[in-house]
Amino acid sequence: MPIWKGPTWKGHTCRANLSGADLSEADLSGANLSGARLFDTLLDEADITKAYLWETQRAGWTIKGIICSGVYWDEKSGIDRIQTRRF
Repeated sequence: MPIWKGPTWKGHTCRANLSGADLSEADLSGANLSGARLFDTLLDEADITKAYLWETQRAGWTIKGIICSGVYWDEKSGIDRIQTRRF
């Protein structure tokens, strides 16, 4: 299933199985990852700014040096902003 960028529509989730994927340095800004399986996924130095992450399964993911100024953790609330920085 594709990872959609930009606005999502009500009731739609990605639900992709990205477990074990190497997404290091990927540009996932604005990506709809809602419902995705991210077990043991490498996201080191990826940009996930404004990504949709509600209902994701994230056990064992790595996020060293990830770029993120805010993400959507909940479908019903707005973006959760964090101080812009690298983790």
